[in-house]
Amino acid sequence: MARTVASAAVRHALAAGLLPQWRARPEPSKRVALALGFRDVGFQVSIRLGPAPAVGAR
Repeated sequence: MARTVASAAVRHALAAGLLPQWRARPEPSKRVALALGFRDVGFQVSIRLGPAPAVGAR
């Protein structure tokens, strides 16, 4: 089912003149992406920032 839905989304994006990208982290997602012809060309780093410290706080 994942391949069917993803394939339709890719076709829709291409028809609209867009460049489909797939950010796959979980291994099953990576397998679907590779099956649809996507290539692994890099990585993404996510950083969660906390609230800023109060002025004058140490």
